[in-house]
Amino acid sequence: PPLERLSPVNGGPQIAATPSSQSPLTVEVIDSAPKPPDQSGAATEPAAETPAGDEIGMQPAAQPAGDTTDPLQLEAEYQQAFKLLKQSLYDQAIKAFQAFLAAHPNSLYSDNAQYWLAEAYYVTRRFEPALAEYTKLVNNYPKSQKLTHALLKIGYTQQELGDIDAAKKTLQDLVQNYPGTTAARLAEERLIKINAAAQKPATSG
Repeated sequence: PPLERLSPVNGGPQIAATPSSQSPLTVEVIDSAPKPPDQSGAATEPAAETPAGDEIGMQPAAQPAGDTTDPLQLEAEYQQAFKLLKQSLYDQAIKAFQAFLAAHPNSLYSDNAQYWLAEAYYVTRRFEPALAEYTKLVNNYPKSQKLTHALLKIGYTQQELGDIDAAKKTLQDLVQNYPGTTAARLAEERLIKINAAAQKPATSG
């Protein structure tokens, strides 16, 4: 599906928010839900407007072991939480994603729920819990197709919290470890801005 935006911002589509000093934070809706495997066992992919080979895919090969909930029920619960996020009902979305993750920590949708939970905190400027939730995705779902964007947003969040050295290290590691990804490109752009800001003389008054 085409990329959607939860809140308007000037300019073309972008994956992640710019620093608060430049523009409002936004949540970029990259996807809504994974598609279950089709009858042949092949994963069905929604049409994507992202570069070929990009890491923003949705589809794990199969539902992870450990969650025996009916797939239709799982999707309904996930979509209910995601709908709240798209409607900018962030506090309600946070509660819904938290409930989903508590009930289904190892489902097909869990890494996506974890990512959007973090995004809901980030867009409402609750950076400390956002950082904790992005970190959970990296630690708990290391094979997630949202991993690189979680790392990117960790760097952004560290910058928002004023930990510039940590932000630079996170972004530099992302560029080094995941070259060629959209997240790495955005990390490079953010590093340029951080370094340029550091070189500006401080103004008095």
